[in-house]
Amino acid sequence: MAYNSTEPMEEVSISALDNTTSSLFAMFQYTDAEACFIITRKMLCIASILGVTIAFDSTLTALLLITCERLLAIALPLLHMHRVTRKTARVAIVTTWTLVTVKSSVLFFWNSWVPNAPCSSITTMPKLYGLYVFNPSLFTGVGLIVLLNIAIGIVVAVVKHRVGNRQTSQTAAESMQR
Repeated sequence: MAYNSTEPMEEVSISALDNTTSSLFAMFQYTDAEACFIITRKMLCIASILGVTIAFDSTLTALLLITCERLLAIALPLLHMHRVTRKTARVAIVTTWTLVTVKSSVLFFWNSWVPNAPCSSITTMPKLYGLYVFNPSLFTGVGLIVLLNIAIGIVVAVVKHRVGNRQTSQTAAESMQR
């Protein structure tokens, strides 16, 4: 199995971006002073919800990308060695961040914000957005991560079984030659 030395750096980059994005917008969610300030400002409220949504979705997609990459590395190491390069990793990261941002930016145009209401996703996101955009992408992403991790477990078991059989047959062949 080939190991590319650039992978940990890209995984750290994804995590750092997720943490940075979520911490930028968290200040509007927890303190009373900011809560009183933000309930009268529509764009700030929506931007804070958007930031939290982007951070959450980017974390989910980062897990999905890392899981897919690991499955490919274990199941098809030669293909992984030639196909997973720095360039393809960058393209995947930029594509997922773009899709997550576009998906979440819909809230700027389609929202149910009301002045002096608490600035939370429950009061800002329309119910249809939650039902048909946010929840399906959330449950699909989590479901795919679970299925891919199960597939990784199966592939690891198969690879270990093949290696064990290969070692047993080599040992038997060596003993027959003596």
